[in-house]
Amino acid sequence: IRYTYFILIGAIIGLYYPLSRIGAATIPHPQQMAASSHPTPQWRTILRDPFFIGYALLSTIPPMIMTAALYFQTALFTNNQWPLLSLPRVIAGYAIAKSIATFCIGPLLDRIGVMIPLTAITLCMGIAPGIAALSGSVHIPIIYYILFGIGIGASGPTITYLWHTLYGSTHIGEVKGIVAILRNGSTALTPVLFSLLYTTYTIPLSTLFAVSSIVILILGMASPLLYLWDKRLRITNR
Repeated sequence: IRYTYFILIGAIIGLYYPLSRIGAATIPHPQQMAASSHPTPQWRTILRDPFFIGYALLSTIPPMIMTAALYFQTALFTNNQWPLLSLPRVIAGYAIAKSIATFCIGPLLDRIGVMIPLTAITLCMGIAPGIAALSGSVHIPIIYYILFGIGIGASGPTITYLWHTLYGSTHIGEVKGIVAILRNGSTALTPVLFSLLYTTYTIPLSTLFAVSSIVILILGMASPLLYLWDKRLRITNR
């Protein structure tokens, strides 16, 4: 394990950083980019947006539950009687699914806009913890991790596309900073909350993930209402 981390450090320094520098050098300066046709409000205006809380919930609650799922993955395998020896295989499936979803979601967003992908991703990430509540078959964790990978892989580009559609590009850093505070703070607290409920109040993990699944699925099924009410979502880059 120790040497694995050294290899990762070398890969980041030797590959990721130079490629990032090259990519950043090819991006036009913000002053050279055309002004966005969408409004570009400051953070106070963003927080006063009546739809913002809905978008914040869609972009925050699914990764909260997925963080808890990763934190308790050993307990999940034990409690659900999944073979621990299959863990490396299903994690590999997760990585492959995540890579494919990340690669494919961009062109799809450009073609059909953000609403259908956002709804599908939310539903996908809602089904995953529901599957995590099941026990028995060795095929269950494979399906669970693949859904997990699809949701996590596609959510990053989709949420970024969503913020650009809603608030334009001039203040995109400010928007993502606000959301990052909510998202990172909530994902950090979720394992603590799940641990408290699981150990102190002895609520089974299967119950916690089943309830989480229902909450996310309700969010996913309610998300089309945002499309009906918020006209900004009907604007695409086509």
